[in-house]
Amino acid sequence: MNINSISNNVVEKLEQTVRYEKKQVQVLRVSKSSSNIHAYMIFPEFSEVKISNTELDEYIENLSTSVKYVIDRKLSQQEIEKQNHSFIMTCEVEEDGVIDDETIHFNTTYVKPPTIANKVFKLVCGLGNRLDSLKELHITVLNNNINRIEIEFYNENETYVAVEKEEIANAIMRAYTKANIYYAADLYYAAEGNEIKLKSIKPKLAGDV
Repeated sequence: MNINSISNNVVEKLEQTVRYEKKQVQVLRVSKSSSNIHAYMIFPEFSEVKISNTELDEYIENLSTSVKYVIDRKLSQQEIEKQNHSFIMTCEVEEDGVIDDETIHFNTTYVKPPTIANKVFKLVCGLGNRLDSLKELHITVLNNNINRIEIEFYNENETYVAVEKEEIANAIMRAYTKANIYYAADLYYAAEGNEIKLKSIKPKLAGDV
């Protein structure tokens, strides 16, 4: 059986995958992206718990209904740029196949963003009010430039203080300073109150000895 040949509908593909694996889904990640051919991609993470044949149909129906609901009500509302931008929704799945709304959280990724810092900040500011709930900022440096930006957000049930946009701009500017020093590196920032602070830097050094 080839899952891709069955349907072009991503939810139907998920249904067939669960029917084939006969295992409970622990965590579900759903991506909405302008980088891929398809509008949505689903990444199920299975547990080792088997689903009995008598419970399989009901489990799949619960999961399918839940996925359609969260895509329609949560993920489809997220605006994405025309190129190299994605929103990823991660959620936990209960034992009966129903998605736990309270575990839903988002992160967004820009691949190959503009090479000028103020244009990157303008791009990030396109997230609007969503940016207020910034929790973590991961920046990848490659070829002495920012190659990838990933932003993780607080979920709807967490309390947080909105990070000042000036703080985000300063973090991006500091990342460009690091990019002038390192050919490749991973930078990790985290929100602390209304500030954002560099928590770790992992340079990637290559050469001959």
